[in-house]
Amino acid sequence: MTSILNRALNIARGKEPEPEPARIPVIHNFTFSIWGHSMGGVSQLGDGKISFMGHSRYDIQKGDYLLFEDSKDQHTARYRVTEVKCCTDPVDLYSGKAEYQQRTNEQYARDAEMVKSKPFSWTD
Repeated sequence: MTSILNRALNIARGKEPEPEPARIPVIHNFTFSIWGHSMGGVSQLGDGKISFMGHSRYDIQKGDYLLFEDSKDQHTARYRVTEVKCCTDPVDLYSGKAEYQQRTNEQYARDAEMVKSKPFSWTD
């Protein structure tokens, strides 16, 4: 709250607002579903892009990653959110678009390890 007040005061004083600090993208694990955390409406759009709709207890934002089980080989697929729309009723409903994201071997290994313990989300 203090930073919002400081930004407003700086703008009122004619000072340039300071840029927002970079947000660390969050990886949202949808390799499993439970009440309040599921991604039921995923559609392939082509060229590695998808549209999605689902529920999450955690705030999904542009730049975050969605992790899904890849039914072909029992591994996971990671998509980076390019658009997201948060609904107001219910408040945990999201829709948007994402694109397939290549991973380094380290990222892939970390994702595989985290999926075993079934957390809802984590950061790289």
